[in-house]
Amino acid sequence: MVKVFFAQMMKVDQWPPASVKARYSVCNSEQDMQIFCKRCGKVQKKGKIDHALFCSYRGQEEKEQVESACYLYREFNSEAIRMLLPVATQEVDLNTHSFLAALDLGLRKYFHGDPGHLLTTTYDEPIPGSDARKRYLVLYDGVPGGTGYLKELMREPENLMKVFELAHGVLTNCECRNDPEKDGCYRCLLAYRGRHDQENTSRSAAMRLLSQILAHRGELKSTERLSQIRLNRLLESELEARFIEALRRTRPGEPERQLTNQVVNGKQGWYLRTPGGSYLVEPQVALGPEDGVSVPSIADFVIRPERPGEGELPIAVFTDGFEYHADPQSGNMRVGIDTAQRMAIARSGRFHVWSLTWDDVESQFREQPDNMALPVPGHAGKLDRALGVIDPANRTAWSRVYEKGSFEWLVFRLDAGRSLNWGQHGRLWLAAMLDGQNCDSTALDATRGALLDAQNAEWAESASIPPGTGWKCGVLRTGSPLLAAGLVRADAQRLRQMEGLSATLRLFDEAASADRTAWKRTWREWLRLFNIVQFANATEFVATTGLREGLYGSLLGVEVAGVRERAAGGLAALVADVDISLRPLVQAVAAAGRTSPTPGFELVGGDGAIAGTAELAWEGAKIAVLMDHEVEYLERFVGQGWTVYVAAAMAEWQDSLIGSLPGGDL
Repeated sequence: MVKVFFAQMMKVDQWPPASVKARYSVCNSEQDMQIFCKRCGKVQKKGKIDHALFCSYRGQEEKEQVESACYLYREFNSEAIRMLLPVATQEVDLNTHSFLAALDLGLRKYFHGDPGHLLTTTYDEPIPGSDARKRYLVLYDGVPGGTGYLKELMREPENLMKVFELAHGVLTNCECRNDPEKDGCYRCLLAYRGRHDQENTSRSAAMRLLSQILAHRGELKSTERLSQIRLNRLLESELEARFIEALRRTRPGEPERQLTNQVVNGKQGWYLRTPGGSYLVEPQVALGPEDGVSVPSIADFVIRPERPGEGELPIAVFTDGFEYHADPQSGNMRVGIDTAQRMAIARSGRFHVWSLTWDDVESQFREQPDNMALPVPGHAGKLDRALGVIDPANRTAWSRVYEKGSFEWLVFRLDAGRSLNWGQHGRLWLAAMLDGQNCDSTALDATRGALLDAQNAEWAESASIPPGTGWKCGVLRTGSPLLAAGLVRADAQRLRQMEGLSATLRLFDEAASADRTAWKRTWREWLRLFNIVQFANATEFVATTGLREGLYGSLLGVEVAGVRERAAGGLAALVADVDISLRPLVQAVAAAGRTSPTPGFELVGGDGAIAGTAELAWEGAKIAVLMDHEVEYLERFVGQGWTVYVAAAMAEWQDSLIGSLPGGDL
């Protein structure tokens, strides 16, 4: 992960922090005064002091004694260099103080003496979409008007790089490097930090930061303002480090977890032990066709059980920062490719997949974890009742984490929930979304087709399922209108056993820019939903951008169609799934004892995209029947070695086709 250093020259009077820019003032009124508690030092805000927990005045505000103070500042104009530091959330104090000391050391070497008039201060700004902040270091000239030192330093980019190079040289050769108990000494860094800062001053941290800067000195690019610089890549790296720290940390009342460093597959990884089991955690793992994953990706981590239970799979973890994955303002909208990659991993049968946002990880560091919204109204009650019937022994265990976020669910999966039936629970989640409306298979397919139509942006508002029998269907919405919608379907006769349950869920991410706050919330809920319902297997999980870009290929429809055929069972369900003009053919094939066709077949091209469709197909025999509107795909089927028939001429070829089919049962 590349961490880049930026700097710019500026006038101090253009820069807001009060620690540099100030003015002489006189306290002429109470508004100019700061009032604070004599015991705990808390400052009065809006006429009230929120006393510290240890303060004797807490709860006895009528007895509180206060002090008043007026601060006098002076203002001067000078020169300054503002630097955007490659530090966001991890070990901020350590990295900042170490870098300040290294900069001071380098300046002394560069100017061959002590430039005591060159002073430093720091400040930070929030980064929209995350809990991280941009950290700035300001090097300013304490002499009014400036002495020209900083102009000289910024005359050429190499001058500032020379400062870092000189500091790096001293740190590399300092004798303290040979003492394993020392991480700096007074010959290198400690002389340049006050005694209160020395515990946060590290030679190794300073060398790491300087090495990153110097390694990319030849890749410097000019920019008008540092505020234009985005830290997406840095934040991704920070979020990964934050995830490891969250795994290590436990809240009061949680079972203890142990996380230790360990080499995993030749790279630095971790060994995780929970009361429920032990795991190897490997970072940056490429997943592709050799792993059964049709859409390649690089998982941030793969968590492998040390002693897998029956059917237990490794978990591919993705830590997704909002600005890099789903921010319409920055233009970094990866939702389409993200959903394709995650669905491909889940469909591989070799991994489960887990997606975590910045808020999911940060919830582990808050006093109380975040509670998440319900996927549909009444979902909690339906799920709880279903658990009471189908899984009463584990009803309490599931209910404890029902409204928790994705990180809490992952910890539960690795610990107390390891032995539970997640496939059954994923199906229960889907079943609890059903609204109980009956529909027939034709209406079901029509509704699913509308949902998967990339050009149909109004589906969530206009969808209606004609009444029928045999299937139960539910139309879902979460968050703001059009942001997420779905269709859950189940065989009404087998709902209790959860057979034939499947779902199509779509995220309308093209509407993200309409309400950024609602979109961010919905995106997080959307990822959490997939974390849970992936265990139901027959779930299509798509986004509008992915549909429009044709990213899903053969991922759509294959498993769902198979589940539907097995669940519905028998000739009637298959006949109902095909065009009315071809139903006699399907019945004749069954009467002859031949292999049944697959309705609504999709031909996949060499690039993984859908090259054509056929109303009926016998994939093993490479025989297809096309409707009139599908004739345009005839040459594509023939080009892949298929025998193709056109439905309009069925009377001419029906007997010939049946005779060429292999035998088999419906």
